[in-house]
Amino acid sequence: MVIQYGVLHNRKTAGTAVKYVISQQKRRTPSLTVHCFEHAMTFPKFVSTHPSAKAIFFVRDPVSRFVSGFYSRLREGRPRYYYPWSSGEKRAFKRFQHPNQLAEALSSLNLLKRYFAWSAMRSIGHVRHRYVAFLGSLAFLEKEAHKIAFIGHQPDFDADLVRLRALLQIDEDIVAPSDETNAHRNPRGTDKYLSDKALRNLKRWYADDFGIYNWCLEKRNELLIGEH
Repeated sequence: MVIQYGVLHNRKTAGTAVKYVISQQKRRTPSLTVHCFEHAMTFPKFVSTHPSAKAIFFVRDPVSRFVSGFYSRLREGRPRYYYPWSSGEKRAFKRFQHPNQLAEALSSLNLLKRYFAWSAMRSIGHVRHRYVAFLGSLAFLEKEAHKIAFIGHQPDFDADLVRLRALLQIDEDIVAPSDETNAHRNPRGTDKYLSDKALRNLKRWYADDFGIYNWCLEKRNELLIGEH
């Protein structure tokens, strides 16, 4: 398969909406040289298997991504999907029903509670997936930065979709899904509260992810400046 751009589906970063828009355009323009990959296609694998193509992906603050991922798996992906809990997720959600509860337990003085929290963080889908696994190390990103065509930012999705339209020649009348189900978003009113303790714990847990996230934001700015 010869492609010009590969859209990598980074978990909980608006990938479902991006793939929907591109799929609609490809129905109209089958020759469009853009391919949307599933979660398994990481940036390192993409660089290796598609040396002549460039990557497109979105990122999101690791803490915000944790909360979204926690609730998505708590619902087993419903209502858009249904992916039953793994045995590890069953154990995790038996003990932790709120992201703040889990995040605070990461530094619990109760060794057993802390062990359960650490185990949950390594068992819950989305929550356990790290940027370093999906995008590679900072050294790898620096080396292969020329293989990146666009880095979107989930909080700036609407503006970034406009930029993607220009890059990929997507028709103006093709719009991203706005309802929670098709956009695969958490329902309105979802309790996203995190205490100061929870935030500190998550920033420590995802320290490497924050390094990669910040690199991506800097590279994103470079790419955006290059557009003008």
